[in-house]
Amino acid sequence: MVVSFRITEHAYKPGVEVVEVLLDGKVVGAIYPEGENKVKIVSAHFSEKDIPKDFDGEVIREEEVDIVPAIHILFKPRRYTVIGRKIVYLE
Repeated sequence: MVVSFRITEHAYKPGVEVVEVLLDGKVVGAIYPEGENKVKIVSAHFSEKDIPKDFDGEVIREEEVDIVPAIHILFKPRRYTVIGRKIVYLE
């Protein structure tokens, strides 16, 4: 299995770039900005067939999901040094 990445526009958020994570050429996840200083890493969800963005047909079955599996990473840059095996933040 080969893991690769590509940069593309978010499917439902115009103007937002995402990094797609591919496994053997198929999208299995994405990394994209979440607010000003966070990124979100999500797993991909698939339908059996492609559904156009302007779909206006009838929904036959709809399921509630608790949450899309995701990790949120907050970037909080600060000055620090490493002493021994510990990170020491500098004020």
